[in-house]
Order: sequence, then C-alpha cells, then structure tokens
Amino acid sequence: MSLRLQINLIIGVMLLCFASLLIGLQLEDTRRSVDDEMEGANMVATQVLSRLEAVSNQTSLNDMRQFLIKLGRVRANEIELLDLDGHVVYHSPPPVYKAGRDAPQWYSQIVSPSVKTREIHLAHGRLLVRADPSRAVLDGWDDFVPMLITLFTGVAVVILLVYWLLGRALQPIQQVVHALQEVGRGDYDIRLPDMRGQEAQMMGQAFNSMASSIQDGIAAREKAREATQALAQSRELTHVIQARIEEVRGQIARELHDE
Repeated sequence: MSLRLQINLIIGVMLLCFASLLIGLQLEDTRRSVDDEMEGANMVATQVLSRLEAVSNQTSLNDMRQFLIKLGRVRANEIELLDLDGHVVYHSPPPVYKAGRDAPQWYSQIVSPSVKTREIHLAHGRLLVRADPSRAVLDGWDDFVPMLITLFTGVAVVILLVYWLLGRALQPIQQVVHALQEVGRGDYDIRLPDMRGQEAQMMGQAFNSMASSIQDGIAAREKAREATQALAQSRELTHVIQARIEEVRGQIARELHDE
C-alpha cells in the first residue's frame, strides 16, 4: 500500500469517526426532543380527559363516544374508550399530519421513548391515553436524512480533496524515487529540477549532491584505473628495455671475449 493511500485511509477513518460522533449526538438530541414532546402532550391530554371522570356518572358510554368523535385526534396521543367488558368502543383516528408515512423501524427504535399509557376510570368503562411518538419521530427522520446526506457527501469530498492534495504534495518523492531508479540503472547524469516546498528543495539538493559525488567518484576511479594501467604499461616497457639492454651487454661481452 502506497504512502499516499495509507495517509488518505487514516484521514478517512478519522473523518468517519467524527461523522459517527455527530450522528450519535443528533440521534440523542432527537430522542430527548421526542421524549419531551410526548411527555408534555400526553400530560395535557390526560388532564383534559380526566375531567370526564367527574361527569361519567351523568353520561352514558355512547355520549362519551360521541364526545370523543367530535374531539377528533389529540396531537401525539392515541385514545381508546373501552366498556366494562374490555371491548374497544372508540379508537382515535389515524394522524393526518404526514399521513401514510413512517420513519424506518430501526430509527424509531433508537429515538422513540418508552410509551406510557395513562388509564382513566369511568362509570361505564375506562379511557386509555397512550402517547404516539410516530409523527415526532418522522419529523426527526426528515431532518436526519438531509443531515446524513450532507455529512457523508462532505466526508467524501474531503477524502477526494485530501487524496488529490497528497498526490501533489508527494510528487517530489515520486520524482526522487524515479531518479534513484535511473541512478540504479547507471544514469549518473540525471539531476532533479527545483521543486516546490522547502523539504522538497532540500531532498532535491541532497540528491543532486549525492549524484554529483557518485559521478565524481566514478570519474576519479576511472582516472586512477587509467593511471594504473599506464603505469603497468610503463613498467612493462621498462622491463622490455632493460632486458634488451642486458641482451646487448651480453653480446658485447661475448664479442670482446672472443677477440
């Protein structure tokens, strides 16, 4: 794995951790908001409907049912009217607000508070008031989705931008690696141009100095080899000349001895 990819991966993981933290905070804030809204709405509905308990002796169950029908749906509450045998006589209508839509089950399980049911005893039955967080949860979901899309789009853009910037920042290293490969193949004349950034310039100057030193060393060794070869040839020539001189001296000595 390249250095560029490793750095980009580390930054990406850090950004995802930060995004996860923001998502967690958003979910917790939504859960508290839904809980507060349900608590308040259920308490108000219970207080209003509790007054029916005082007049339940003077009204029939059907009158109570007609009153609830006219009352309609109470915001964020489900109301059931049961007779003495436990049969449901009345159930509040479904919500009109954002009708037909619900938040995903997993999201509802995260942000929905525990549903509390309040029971009001009447003369001819009982009234159940149960908090309904579905609309508040759906509002939270409608706010959560754009935030999630924006967050992950931002993370993706930042990761791509960092990857591109790292490519530009690490380009001098790639040039140095290429130059080292050329030196390894025997091209000692290669030099790096001036590069952007203080560190890149220092690397370029160090490489050029190293390449010059290697080239000078090779030139010096070549000169030494040539000098050594010339010295060896000179010694060989001297040896030949000396041998020839000795041969001539021997011939002269023999001629003088014969005379």
